[in-house]
Amino acid sequence: MRNGYKIISWVGILIAAALISCKTTPAPEAAPPAATPESPAAPSPADPGKGPPDQAAIDALEAARAQVEASRTQAVDIESPRYFPRDWETAEGQYQSLGEPASATLGEFRAAAETYRAVAKAFDDLARKCLPRYAADREQEIRAAREGAVKAGAERITPDRLRAADAMVEKAVSQYDAEDYYPAAASAFTAVDMYKALEAGLGAYTTRREIVARDFVKYEPVNFEFADTISRAAVSGYDAGHIPEARNKAEQARLWYSLVLDIGWETFASEHGAAAAKVQEDAYALKAHVALKKDYDAATEILKQGDVSFSNRQFAEAVTRYTQAESRFITVRDAAREKRRLAEDAIREAEEKVIESDENARDAEIILEGDTL
Repeated sequence: MRNGYKIISWVGILIAAALISCKTTPAPEAAPPAATPESPAAPSPADPGKGPPDQAAIDALEAARAQVEASRTQAVDIESPRYFPRDWETAEGQYQSLGEPASATLGEFRAAAETYRAVAKAFDDLARKCLPRYAADREQEIRAAREGAVKAGAERITPDRLRAADAMVEKAVSQYDAEDYYPAAASAFTAVDMYKALEAGLGAYTTRREIVARDFVKYEPVNFEFADTISRAAVSGYDAGHIPEARNKAEQARLWYSLVLDIGWETFASEHGAAAAKVQEDAYALKAHVALKKDYDAATEILKQGDVSFSNRQFAEAVTRYTQAESRFITVRDAAREKRRLAEDAIREAEEKVIESDENARDAEIILEGDTL
């Protein structure tokens, strides 16, 4: 992007221009008094300041009041309380102490206006002090937003939409060059929203792909469809230029897909844990914990590790442990079953031999008895 990072050059100037615009403006000239019939001139007071205020003084006080509010708002907008909290507290204390001045005479009106202008100057000075930090932060915000979109895969997955966001930054720079400062600021912040909408949308897209690849849709089909609906609305909004709404929708979609993925992993891990536990029971029933104690205990330890991972919501790790435990329990179970079979065969053979021996003994006895007869 050719001009994407020129933002700092005009953000600071933009704020400076705004501050300049908040400076004291000349008080409007007093309107000429309406024509009245000639009457004897009233004697002038000895001190004009003690006389009633004229229209110019009234207008000057109102202008000073408006200037304070504008200067304070400007200081808030560029985050003065965050950058210089002590200076902000000082200026804010002066502002809070203004109250409603007792202004009845021309001198009091003028004094009140000077007080307001002094407080406005304190806010203006503070704002100027914040300008370098504020401008640097705005530049970093734009950089970070774009880098987040690129890291999420914008250049590879949706380059056209990334170019649209870059074009919005270009537009901001062009508007600044044309001295359209406030539209330029609006375009810059729209670009930030576009980048962040892309990052959120691509995060949702990546999560959705994993859900489908792992066949987790079956666990949360309703929420998955709801996330799809929000995701489609986000894409449509982005392409239609409804950027803040699109960003909001994209972030919602990412959250819902993450929920579906998390529940999918939890259910998937639970199923694997149950399968491993079932094989463990089968092995135990075959006396594997006695016949193959070392191997049985090793498999049991891995199963426990899976349970710990599951409790910590580390479901992928739990699945790995459960799969390992199930495999070992199958080996132990089958070995125990084979040992039992061999033992049963040996017992049967022994019994057969005993029976055969008994039969031989009876035959011998019969023969012996026959010989005796």
